[in-house]
Amino acid sequence: MPELVEVESARSWLSQECTNATIVAVNLLESGGGPRDGLFDDIIFEHVIATEIHDALHMLCSPSSKIGVMENQDSTNNDDAETDLTLYRLALLGRKVRTIHRKGKQMWFSFYPPISSSIPYSTIVSDGVKVLFHFGMTGSFIIKGKPIPTYKTFKIETNEDTPWPPRFTKLELIFDNGTQIAFCDPRRLGRIKLRLNVEASSPVKDLALDPVLDKLPTPQELQSTLSCYSTSIKAILLDQEKLFCGIGNYLADEILYQAGIHPQTKACDINIEGCSQLLTKMHYVLVTAIAADAKYEEFPVHWLFHYRWDKGKARQKRTMPDGNEILFETHGGRTCAIVPARQPKNGYYLWSKAEQLTAKRRTPQKNEDGNLPSINVMSSLEEKDKQQEMNESRTPMILVSRKRKCDVENTKQ
Repeated sequence: MPELVEVESARSWLSQECTNATIVAVNLLESGGGPRDGLFDDIIFEHVIATEIHDALHMLCSPSSKIGVMENQDSTNNDDAETDLTLYRLALLGRKVRTIHRKGKQMWFSFYPPISSSIPYSTIVSDGVKVLFHFGMTGSFIIKGKPIPTYKTFKIETNEDTPWPPRFTKLELIFDNGTQIAFCDPRRLGRIKLRLNVEASSPVKDLALDPVLDKLPTPQELQSTLSCYSTSIKAILLDQEKLFCGIGNYLADEILYQAGIHPQTKACDINIEGCSQLLTKMHYVLVTAIAADAKYEEFPVHWLFHYRWDKGKARQKRTMPDGNEILFETHGGRTCAIVPARQPKNGYYLWSKAEQLTAKRRTPQKNEDGNLPSINVMSSLEEKDKQQEMNESRTPMILVSRKRKCDVENTKQ
């Protein structure tokens, strides 16, 4: 929390306000009245180590802009933080926003080449230095004058006397079109990073398929991949590098509830019909939530989402509108909201005993990185398996024919 839906909503709003606008002022010191006011947050801002980022930033900026950055820089806790503050300001100040991208829960800004640069942009890097954001548990973007995002698990605080910037603002940007935005994070679990090639660098390159942006697998492809995993289906959905990225705790619970699959069902036990249900309901939940612009009050009233948040009320039975009881269990450190009447443990979409005896359960072969194959490569692996089966089926016949030939020759002698 925030999950794919909330990050996509933020990306959409920011795109409307910031695309083709130039950043004219940058505040990298915490503001808004929190206990760390005036300090550079070296936890939120990742320390910049890559030499190529240092070089690209300084080459892309004119000497005058560098001097301005240094002169406007405030004191920080240490030399590393002071250098990082300078680099982040160089990456943002004077840059014109080209596009705001998202994959999973990651979001990043890409920029047009700086007009002030005297060096051909293509000789430095194909698409420039980008600024990458991860919201963590309580991160969010606020646009001045626009409705403040609301979340179920935390509230964005503002000072009554000076409502702008909001409390716990880590980064504030002002654009030439008058737009002002702030990135806030009270728990300091979000991250801001600099990357040259976002999609070829961690963390984005390590992410699995984005269930909104990427082509989804077929039920057969999904089942083939799930057959490699004996862990629970919810654990697989929450792992951002396994099947899909962007799905967090409440989305996983909603998708499994809509699909009628118990969260603790072993992934390898779900049959093709279950995989079809999983894909269909995942698409339905994500498209519906994004269409509502992450406004929870506009989510369908029959969704589990509206009834899963009050587990802390002691001895109070939680039920769905149809009267079915909601149980709360903790698995792997995460709370699961389950409706047993709809999500029985024995399951609607599990392999039958006969199917388990006849269905081929391939042994997963790990790749060079020690990881199991992803959905994208499972089809080609299955083709290799079929070819191997054909070869193996021929081998015994060849051996038998050779043995018979030898027996005949020995008899003649």
